[in-house]
Amino acid sequence: MNKSLLFFLVFACACNQNEPVATKNAYFDLNGYFEKQKATLISESPLVDKTVSKGSSSERKRLKIKSWDSELAPFVSSDINKPAWRDSYTVFSQPNFIRYSAKEPKLRTRVIEIRKDDRNQIRSILISNESNNTLYTSTERLEYYPDSLYRITKKQNVILIGTNEYTVTGRIIR
Repeated sequence: MNKSLLFFLVFACACNQNEPVATKNAYFDLNGYFEKQKATLISESPLVDKTVSKGSSSERKRLKIKSWDSELAPFVSSDINKPAWRDSYTVFSQPNFIRYSAKEPKLRTRVIEIRKDDRNQIRSILISNESNNTLYTSTERLEYYPDSLYRITKKQNVILIGTNEYTVTGRIIR
């Protein structure tokens, strides 16, 4: 065998041994998408008209968000790309729409809907989360419209304490 061919084969095999194996996400990469959104929002530092409502009272302020990580955490925590959940969601897809629906009632993230425009840019992400056990029931609806609005609506019913509802709405001012 030619020495240069042998050297090439040994070199090629050695180079590939330490490379991590890339895994492809089974579903839309919510975590990756919101990492990019956070980076954009941090660099642009837009003013946000933020309203927090709890029950019948609400408070509204215009401010700059100090931590987009915290602000968008409920969206990131709804990512369904966990190895154990690989076949746990039904996928319904059309050209500008995709919907992931949980197959099992124990999964917290029940539905994710993503709408895109004709240029394949995301127009909205809607997420429904539910948690149930013997002590409480919790539902959460998350809405995200890039460059304009995000909304988190949560309702909790805790035994012996009662029902608690709140909504956080952030309108991004550009």
